[in-house]
Amino acid sequence: MSQPIEVDLPHNLGRDEARRRIANNIHKLQDHIPGGAHVESGWAGDQLNLRVQALGDAVQAASRSTSGALTGLTAREREVLEQLAAGMSIKAIASRFGLSVKTVSCHREHLMAKLGLRSIAELTKYAIRHGLTSIGT
Repeated sequence: MSQPIEVDLPHNLGRDEARRRIANNIHKLQDHIPGGAHVESGWAGDQLNLRVQALGDAVQAASRSTSGALTGLTAREREVLEQLAAGMSIKAIASRFGLSVKTVSCHREHLMAKLGLRSIAELTKYAIRHGLTSIGT
């Protein structure tokens, strides 16, 4: 048996929203294949297994969400990540959210540890790659 195609789908929707959108739309794939197709899909943990059969051939794909690290962050850690990546200081973030500087610093330390990042530059690069900020914001 051949190996499945593996596809990474970066997103920042969160697990439940990503699954909801996929479940509501996966059937539309068969409408875009000339001659029609049979589409099967199912989840195994965070992996979507997809099988498409058309014109006597079948293609299988396995896709893992790359948002796993983001979904491991608390809502506040994610907010701090977004603000840091946008260039805000710890003090400014604390003021914006009504938190102490120490609390924001702890959120920063925790999110950087969870994401395996060692600097604000790496954090900013990570946020840009995952669509949490852009260079122009």
